[in-house]
Amino acid sequence: MLIAKIVGIAWMLTWFFILVKAMSRNVSNGLDPFAAIAATTTVWFIIGMCPVLIVKFGWTYIK
Repeated sequence: MLIAKIVGIAWMLTWFFILVKAMSRNVSNGLDPFAAIAATTTVWFIIGMCPVLIVKFGWTYIK
């Protein structure tokens, strides 16, 4: 179970840093900062957090 937690945290942090890098690049190119933050937050929730939450829910349900 510890390995699953480490993998989940690594997954969320990896996507967080990828999206922060993309957001900073887009803001430097002229995108509105508030729109960039909203888009980054939405994408991070969908790609970074949802798979971890689904696995956690499934693991709890099976257990």
